[in-house]
Amino acid sequence: MGWINHHFSVVSERIRLCSLCFRPAESNQLICRYCRLRLRDSQRVNWVKFVRGTPILSLYNWGNEKHAIFQSLARSLKGGGVPKIFASYARELVELRLRIYPKMPQSRIQFVPAPGRTTVYKDHAEELAWQLALLTSGDFCPILERGEKTEQKRRGAEKRWSARRVVPTGAKVDPTRPVVFVDDVLTTGSTGMAAMRALGRPANFEIWTLFYRPLLRHLH
Repeated sequence: MGWINHHFSVVSERIRLCSLCFRPAESNQLICRYCRLRLRDSQRVNWVKFVRGTPILSLYNWGNEKHAIFQSLARSLKGGGVPKIFASYARELVELRLRIYPKMPQSRIQFVPAPGRTTVYKDHAEELAWQLALLTSGDFCPILERGEKTEQKRRGAEKRWSARRVVPTGAKVDPTRPVVFVDDVLTTGSTGMAAMRALGRPANFEIWTLFYRPLLRHLH
């Protein structure tokens, strides 16, 4: 899916159909106005969540009721693709951040994406982090790489939290400036916490995601 999204992005710039219902959609949106209205109620809960004291922003709450819809939407983002779509999500995340905390940090934010599966092009989290950096005049910092390869869905909560999901490449963030780890989906928060450890536990650290998806078998 990621390869398809990336290589068909040029076509998508000209022909934009909703990834859920295939109605015509605006050029900077992944879904049409009708589907956005269907998902609006999922934006009214879990605007912000704290995991072990770390603030996490998520645009959507992914629960059992609309599981199939969000699964399709998330898959449509894999592999990156049309920059203007990710720019639209970046604006929504910044607007959300300002609603919760009216002031953005004065120092340039360092946006660290979850590492992608390829170095040939920007993956979905990387494209989102890139657009966030452009929008806020921050820094794009792709300085993490994938760690343990074990499938996380098969692991218990304790092993998820102790796993080295991401590891540093050698480059470092500036510990005196804000750091935002960017990913598409938050399940338990273990990847974000692994990123925080890999980055040296910066004092001003946040996680921004598109979807908050608690373990679907144990919704809370």
